Amino acid sequence: MRKTRRATTAVAVAGLSLLAGCSQTSGAVPGVSDSPDAWWTASPSAKSESPSSKTATQTADAAPATAAPAPAAASGPCGYAVAGKAARPVDMPPSDNIEKTGSTTITLTINDAPVVLTVDRATAPCAANAFISLAEQGYYNDTSCHKLSTGDTKYFQCGDPSGTGNGGPGYSYPVEKGVKAGGSVGSGTLALVADSQHRLGSQFALVYGNSKLSDSFLAIGSIDKDGVESLSEIADKGLAADGLAPKVDTKIGSVVMG
Repeated sequence: MRKTRRATTAVAVAGLSLLAGCSQTSGAVPGVSDSPDAWWTASPSAKSESPSSKTATQTADAAPATAAPAPAAASGPCGYAVAGKAARPVDMPPSDNIEKTGSTTITLTINDAPVVLTVDRATAPCAANAFISLAEQGYYNDTSCHKLSTGDTKYFQCGDPSGTGNGGPGYSYPVEKGVKAGGSVGSGTLALVADSQHRLGSQFALVYGNSKLSDSFLAIGSIDKDGVESLSEIADKGLAADGLAPKVDTKIGSVVMG
């Protein structure tokens, strides 16, 4: 009778151990995260478009995870204001007599291929003025595109000389009044990327496929067809092990005006 009770107890203990093991291992799949990538954390861009249930390879719009430095008092009609330490020394853009018509062409050499940008000054004159100023000063030379999004939004994120995604030019400015940010954009769109306070700096996105962007993005121009094809070829190689950067190092070599 004692042998029978001992055997029954052993079976019960084994069964409970098996159930406990199952409850600990079910519910998590190795290598898959349901949280959005780090650039979305505590960011105003994590709204309806944020990929809260997607893996890292499907992350959508981006904005710096860390809180952006509070800007100093702004001056001029564009509101350019000192904010944080510059990732690379650069002068603040001029804020007087800003051109509000026409366009400016800028050619980036990305992985030895020309990518021609056309910046529309009329859409958002202050934003265009700042971007052109940075390009003219060589701020973007020899920098990397530190992020690739391959999900519902398809773009390379560039413009941070530190390569971390948290760097800026040492100043920031707001999106101009009356200018709509975000929305559905076509392949070949050039857009600036706002920080966690919804202020613009130096970072920008090269959109290589039709996308719906959050309001952390401000379209200011376009990319030529050949440039889009070059970017698409890099994107087709996929993501790096971190699930954020492009697998193929994506470098901006030279930046030529015109």
